Amino acid sequence: MTPQPDIIGIFVTNLRSLRQARGLTLAELARLVGYSERYLEIIERGEVDPTINTMAELAAALGVKATQLLAPVLVKTTEPLA
Repeated sequence: MTPQPDIIGIFVTNLRSLRQARGLTLAELARLVGYSERYLEIIERGEVDPTINTMAELAAALGVKATQLLAPVLVKTTEPLA
């Protein structure tokens, strides 16, 4: 059986990366979406599974499509592939 991707892990990695790339703190993102900073903190730590609506609101606040928050992270390597 093929292992299932860690969807929440991918989501929280992408969320944190996009938030930081846009220079936003958790408090700033919380104000943009109308959630508490504490709630976003536990989302980013993967302690709670956000709803689809929450994911969509976060994506909109970050200026991306919701699907981008769920896209597997592509790892760039500096070593040539064999």
